[in-house]
Amino acid sequence: MEDQIKELAASAPESQQQILADGRVLPSEYERAVIAERDCVEQAGFVVHDLVWSEGQLGFDAEWMGEIEAEQDAANIRALDACKDDYSRIVARAAILQDTPTASEREALRPELVQCLRAAGIQLEEEADDQDIFTALTDAVDNASASECVNEHYQYFIAGE
Repeated sequence: MEDQIKELAASAPESQQQILADGRVLPSEYERAVIAERDCVEQAGFVVHDLVWSEGQLGFDAEWMGEIEAEQDAANIRALDACKDDYSRIVARAAILQDTPTASEREALRPELVQCLRAAGIQLEEEADDQDIFTALTDAVDNASASECVNEHYQYFIAGE
């Protein structure tokens, strides 16, 4: 994994290379990268909101408060993408990469996820497989407690090897 992260670092902008140089992304480094992205977005004229963790990813909402015409909308998208490219995109990829469980680690996560979903009112057998879990979640899209389970057990949903 460290070698894969170092490979990502080779194509990263300088600000991200420093974070990736040792082949690991610490939570504080990931946060620093996303804060730099958010600062860039704010300097581009957006109103930015607090950082939020969701499904293992750190992010924030941003709003454009001015007039939105097609030309401005395209410029806004370019500005948002440029900030992400410059400050956090590759760091975020590396963070996901190092957070990706092996097949056996992922399998060990299943019972706790199923238990959480059952406590949230989702009808699942204890031996539920991936198809059962995904079908149940699709049927329970408006279940806030199930969404919390997904957030808590996000690693289960990261595709591994």
